[in-house]
Amino acid sequence: MTGANVKIRSVSHTFTGTKGATEALTGVNLDVAAREFVVLVGPSGCGKSTLLYLVAGLTRQTQGTIEADGKAVDGPSAERIMVFQEAALFPWLDVRSNVSFGLKSTGVGRTERARRIDEALKLVELDQFAHNRIHELSGGMRQRVALARALVLKPRVLLMDEPFAALDAQVRENLQQELQRLWTANTPTIIFVTHDVREAAVLADRIVVMSHRPGTVKDVLPVGLPRPRAVDDHAVVDVAKRARDALSTEVKWQMSHEWEYE
Repeated sequence: MTGANVKIRSVSHTFTGTKGATEALTGVNLDVAAREFVVLVGPSGCGKSTLLYLVAGLTRQTQGTIEADGKAVDGPSAERIMVFQEAALFPWLDVRSNVSFGLKSTGVGRTERARRIDEALKLVELDQFAHNRIHELSGGMRQRVALARALVLKPRVLLMDEPFAALDAQVRENLQQELQRLWTANTPTIIFVTHDVREAAVLADRIVVMSHRPGTVKDVLPVGLPRPRAVDDHAVVDVAKRARDALSTEVKWQMSHEWEYE
């Protein structure tokens, strides 16, 4: 599995709803190198998740261009896969069947499909739970199933929208370690959204700080720390503080304009 580079140029996006038009993103420019791990942070409502949807091809930007390895993103692709905050698994299927679901629609043969499912389950350390039902799994295990379901497709770009946000602190830290291991072993390009600056410092090659809505890139912070990292490493704490400082004016602005977000 090899990552793809992503180029985002002058991207803006406006939603139209019952209350009229809402500008979510404006003039976003960002380059993500192949096999790079980039984490987006920013105040609530700044368009972080919207940007992921645009890169995934699930939504089309109002203005600007997005390319993956020089090809315009004009719709969904198995090369660009999303992992959501909620695992969104099929409760009537066991773990193995959940992981295989996407492969069946891509025309992968039965033998190759079985090999790739075995490989993905082993990567996320769930091979002993292949035939368990979803209700028998913890929250952390469910997210690992969702991750295996993405990895089995061998995406070149993995887009992760706060995948650990709903988990308790210890499980979250364990999954941060797992994700570092998986990324090092497979090196897809990862664009990851979080509200947690400590999580960003643990995971990222670079932290992209976004402004209040309409969101744009305010700052880019290189991390430059060896892996694996842990949330209580002194160097990680220092990087997290830099990210928090960069965010502080955006969060204060949003708090003073909360009525605009209702």
